[in-house]
Amino acid sequence: MRERIGTVIERHLRGNPTVREIARELRISPRHLTGLCPRLFGDSPARLLLGLKLRRAEEMLRYGDRRVKEVSEALGFANPFHFFAVFRRHHGRSPVAAINLNSAVEAPGPRSRERERADSVSTARF
Repeated sequence: MRERIGTVIERHLRGNPTVREIARELRISPRHLTGLCPRLFGDSPARLLLGLKLRRAEEMLRYGDRRVKEVSEALGFANPFHFFAVFRRHHGRSPVAAINLNSAVEAPGPRSRERERADSVSTARF
């Protein structure tokens, strides 16, 4: 089930599906999905999706040649300003700083709980 949930959520990185839509695709109830995600991934379906989006955003900014606006649009954020604020809150730095890390070595530092969860999900086999 973990693999199925992960696969479905990853398919929706570019959109903003509801828990009901994800559950329908998995052929389970939204309540069951909401109960499974914390047990399997340590977070709610919505936070799991957001964490994966922000990890993908960082990858796109650091290793691609996309602008903040393009990444924001590609991952389904309402606008670049909202993306900027959410990215900063999650990563502790702005998207522009992530772009600048492409040419600099990232210093190790404390990681947020959200980031650790996103890392554990994205490194899991789906």
